[in-house]
Amino acid sequence: MTTPSPLGRYGTGSEGETLHRVQLLNTPVRVLLAGREHHDELMRECSLLALGQQDVRELSDRLRALIDVLGVRYGIAVARPDELVEAAVEHGKATVNLTFDVPAHFAQAAETMDRLMIEADEFCGTEQLMTLARGPVLAAFGHWYAEQVSRQIAGHEPQPWDGPLEV
Repeated sequence: MTTPSPLGRYGTGSEGETLHRVQLLNTPVRVLLAGREHHDELMRECSLLALGQQDVRELSDRLRALIDVLGVRYGIAVARPDELVEAAVEHGKATVNLTFDVPAHFAQAAETMDRLMIEADEFCGTEQLMTLARGPVLAAFGHWYAEQVSRQIAGHEPQPWDGPLEV
């Protein structure tokens, strides 16, 4: 079963654009949900900071740029493949296989988001943002996710998650 693109309108292709199948095998349900929760908290904070431009002027150029990208460009709510994840939770499954059909530009978007989240972790870790930095499992999961998207769009076989199933 193919699920909607996790980037909503950013992950949909133009009519006639070639779509690439991406499989996220052995995706840890609890880690995925914790990652979503962290992502949503960070996006909310960056969106609020982006709206309150007077507060942003006092921040470093690097943090202002990050807030602009995360809070404005990526801060819009997106469709997610919740149906399969919710079913996995309901049935007590620790992992789920997710499949997406995405356009080629999704690889760049996933890589960009991975870099931005690493940078955001630095600001969170130094308390320049209120959201807590991701722990090692969430950071590794985010990198694996982006890497799987990029590699599979480039024609490589999917590699299942082999990390922890809990945060």
